[in-house]
Amino acid sequence: MENGIKILSPWIETSRKEGLLVNKSIPQGVDWCVVALGSLARYELTEKSDLDILVVTDNEEKTEEISLWLHRLMDRHDNICAVVRTGEECLNMFSEDFRSWIGIIEARPLGGNMKPWRSLRRVLSRQVNEIPRALWREKLRRSIETRHERYGKSVRLLEPNIKNSAGGLRDIHTVFWFTLLDTFHEIVRSCPEFTPRFSTVLERSPLHKRRQQIINRAREFYLHVRYVMHELTDMHQDYLDYDLQQQAAVKLGYGSLSSKDAVETFMREYLRNAREVHLALEKLFPPVSSRVPVPASIRGLKGEEGILRIADTNLIIDNRLIAEVFAYAHGQPGVIGEDITRRIDMEVTRKKVRPDDVSNRFLRRLFSSQEPIADILIHLNNKNILGAWIPEFGQLISFFQHNIYHYYTADEHTLLALKACEKLAGEEGYIARIYRRQQDKTPIKLGIFFHDIAKPISVADHEKKGVDIVRRVLPRLGLEQYTDETAFIVLHHLLMEQVAFRRDIHDAGTVNRFVEIVGTTQRLDWLILMTYADLCAVNPKVWTPWKEQLLCELHRLASRKTKPLEKSTLKGEMMPSPGERLGEVVGGRGADRRKRLLDKGESIDILFNHENGYSEITITTRDRPFLLASICAVLTYQDCNIIEAKIETTDDGTAMDTFRVVDIIDEGPLRPEQVNGIPDVLQDVLVGRKEAPDLIAQHRAKWKRRLRRTSNMSVRVDVEFHDQEPGGRKNGTIVELYSHDTIGLLYTIARILAGFELNISVAKIATRVDGVVDSFYVTDKNDGPLNDAVKNQLKETLLEALKNMNVI
Repeated sequence: MENGIKILSPWIETSRKEGLLVNKSIPQGVDWCVVALGSLARYELTEKSDLDILVVTDNEEKTEEISLWLHRLMDRHDNICAVVRTGEECLNMFSEDFRSWIGIIEARPLGGNMKPWRSLRRVLSRQVNEIPRALWREKLRRSIETRHERYGKSVRLLEPNIKNSAGGLRDIHTVFWFTLLDTFHEIVRSCPEFTPRFSTVLERSPLHKRRQQIINRAREFYLHVRYVMHELTDMHQDYLDYDLQQQAAVKLGYGSLSSKDAVETFMREYLRNAREVHLALEKLFPPVSSRVPVPASIRGLKGEEGILRIADTNLIIDNRLIAEVFAYAHGQPGVIGEDITRRIDMEVTRKKVRPDDVSNRFLRRLFSSQEPIADILIHLNNKNILGAWIPEFGQLISFFQHNIYHYYTADEHTLLALKACEKLAGEEGYIARIYRRQQDKTPIKLGIFFHDIAKPISVADHEKKGVDIVRRVLPRLGLEQYTDETAFIVLHHLLMEQVAFRRDIHDAGTVNRFVEIVGTTQRLDWLILMTYADLCAVNPKVWTPWKEQLLCELHRLASRKTKPLEKSTLKGEMMPSPGERLGEVVGGRGADRRKRLLDKGESIDILFNHENGYSEITITTRDRPFLLASICAVLTYQDCNIIEAKIETTDDGTAMDTFRVVDIIDEGPLRPEQVNGIPDVLQDVLVGRKEAPDLIAQHRAKWKRRLRRTSNMSVRVDVEFHDQEPGGRKNGTIVELYSHDTIGLLYTIARILAGFELNISVAKIATRVDGVVDSFYVTDKNDGPLNDAVKNQLKETLLEALKNMNVI
């Protein structure tokens, strides 16, 4: 660890103490044995860990005696997890429950009669010796893949599960289990009763000594971090979430609570350890190789079962060799032998791997290729070569943004974005068709690769600074012909998202201004591909069907004003415009509904439409003060998450408000019970039988456990004002509010805007996982833009309300 921190080992002492207590509780003269499993067996126990024990007996008549002992033990220890098995049952676990069988293999005795334990060890040794090595290796491999799929298969997660995510503590255990199974027969022969400690077993592994030392250090680091996490939360906690990272960094001695560097230094060390652990696991479980013969041009190397290894001990590692090796491997990490990886690591560490004509030529061919390149770039990055060849990209490696919107480090996000874009080649849909019609995919690949390149310099204006880096790097790589196109994508890579999600895209002024910046259909295509890739790689929860539709709508509307699209390319893919459908409602069908409302004296009419992963609700009623706030309260009460609202009021005072919503639980269209409940509850609110604040309070009480703590979350809280683009429907003001997301937020904002007697025509709700950016198109009571005095007072009122809601 950094800063000279000395790692103590309280988990070892805790394991010894608890093991001794179990031992002392075992009655004298029993003919069964008690063994430790899991953390207790590995000497990794914390005060909050479960005590997993196994009672081994060959006498089934002793079940009652064992049960009485266990009940007495559990009366004194509420975290005991015990199981009783015979030797035969333990053997059967290999096929019934492989993970439990592994637990028995690594178990250590705590007390009782050692005879059943010795017998079990002997038969386990024979069983392991008879099981084909390929069989237990494949079971281990599948367990790794299943766990990574659930907890995160990237080693560059910013909020990892320190135990189960890729590169975490469980991967270290898997290295231990691999070695233990590989040498179990020999271990049992030399240690008949006891399983050797972790470091002793690791010495028998096929990993290089340096790699063994790295794994031992990583394990100590993880155990110390986990111990602190349990201590800080007073519970068994494995997720190193944002609320914990700063506290853990301080507790571990990386700095003070006020120091931003503390958490970043701490997390960099975590990420470094995760990468090293993953590389070790990769060596033990390489991907299946095609066993292609090693090209004769790669001098000094040989092929062994499809894996490259060093044949010449005097081999010089230079960029030419690295390029040839990675071209051969083609993104398959396990194809490159550990001896080559170790030599390359040494040269990178010594900073002897630097950009030159060879590396530039290799990268130029790579980016100019029309085939997928993300996997080979990821491979190069995992070996620290990509950052050595492009030093500007090296600054992105493990770059850490402390917020829950970003799920990956900046380098991982960049390469996953590129991979997401390339996967469009085999997918269907509007955006996929746009990708496939790109004759030259190099500009979009370069745009994605460089879009966040300047974040380590300045997050705030990284788009502009990124352009300077593009203009410096591309000529160096021999890709100067793509400089202008790449610079455009980098400069405007946030533009389409901001317009689609924060502005009224059916307002002519908004679209005209967007088209003025974009200019051509080609650039429009690049921006939708860039936006898609960026959002797909930010956070698994960010990309939704709703956002996809908004982007496609904006692309379609803007394309009408640029060069016409080829009709054959996107035939049948154009999405219906809800704005046009709303015009139908307000005009044709809307007129009929207003007439019916007036003629029959009805107070409210509601139309539901479910499509494209969301529900659209159009509410027609008499306009009245605080109407939007009342509707927001009802929809919130009915577990609806509002993603957009369009407000229309006719000259005769009829309000026709359309809301796009999703179910708060599954983020899809509303359930039947929600659809049935909304009209009655809204009617009750409008006639005064129910109060909107009471509905919000009830909803908050219902979902209070889902509320996330926000004290340590770096989310912007602010209010901005923008003039509407000229040429639009109205000459008004856009009120843009940045905030943490919290229950009742939209209701509170709507009430405040109504209190200022503002007319709201459109509300755009952009939820970002870590917060929201809500945009409201408003005019004052004279149907004009807000003056400075009103803006200042409104901003003060909104910020005060957020403070009272514990958002600030």
